Amino acid sequence: MSGFEKVELFTGLPQHEVFPRFKEILSVKKMPKSATPYVFESGESIDLPETYFHAGMDLPVKDLLEVTDTSAVFVLKDIPFKVFWFWRP
Repeated sequence: MSGFEKVELFTGLPQHEVFPRFKEILSVKKMPKSATPYVFESGESIDLPETYFHAGMDLPVKDLLEVTDTSAVFVLKDIPFKVFWFWRP
């Protein structure tokens, strides 16, 4: 069983105790900090909408955050990115 299978993410169970324990569960390696870190600009703060659209229905955002045990939301908008795929046979 791989490390991520032991983590059991997206099971509906609370995850607040899992993320701080990644170093115990997964193989980890400390990375040195960048000598030239990228600093994101702070954008305009906005409130979350009251509802979101899913499966043909408007649903309460509050319910989604509670059901998914969400403790933070981080939104990046209009930022160019690259996707890298690593595959090992």
